[in-house]
Amino acid sequence: MDLAFYIEKIALGVAYIGVFIVLLGVLGTFFKFLYYLPSGHPEREFSEIRHFMMLYLTLGLDFLIAKDIMLTLLIERGEGYTELFQLLIIIAIRIILSYFIHMEDSFLQKFKSERKPKKG
Repeated sequence: MDLAFYIEKIALGVAYIGVFIVLLGVLGTFFKFLYYLPSGHPEREFSEIRHFMMLYLTLGLDFLIAKDIMLTLLIERGEGYTELFQLLIIIAIRIILSYFIHMEDSFLQKFKSERKPKKG
């Protein structure tokens, strides 16, 4: 067994962790939604639910990006330019998704801070 075998197995493990994190976020968001459902859907609760989901999505995406980066190590020089190009596109798409999720999260945080009643 060579190094490529171990890199592939580690990358697969990292991918499973990323998918598991996303699934935890989806299930947690679903149960939070069910918990807040009887309250009449105020904006504050929905923004908390979205923020919860975004945290898990970004963390899961980061693991999947790490997996893709590890897989680029397995591509031999001179071979697999198509495979390398596909991996680079996947990595770029995941990074862009992660960026926009972070941007939406910061927008929600700013929106929450502006909506708080001011004392005094």
